[in-house]
Amino acid sequence: AYALKQKAHIRTDFLYNGFPVRWQAFVDTVAYVFFFFPGLAIFLWYGWDFFYESWRLKERAITSPWMPPLYPFKAVIPV
Repeated sequence: AYALKQKAHIRTDFLYNGFPVRWQAFVDTVAYVFFFFPGLAIFLWYGWDFFYESWRLKERAITSPWMPPLYPFKAVIPV
């Protein structure tokens, strides 16, 4: 949200800046609907599967003598 507010996202500025404001808004809307939201949905879907499998197995870190559980950390991925 901060990058959007500061207009810090990468764009093809030589084309985008030449468009009227309405066209810029249209391009932004199309880009979000067809690229951002489907990408977000894919990451959510696979992130949930990754977390759920870890939780189901009660996965632990085998590289540490303490063997801390990993599934709480993997829950952050879909969140």
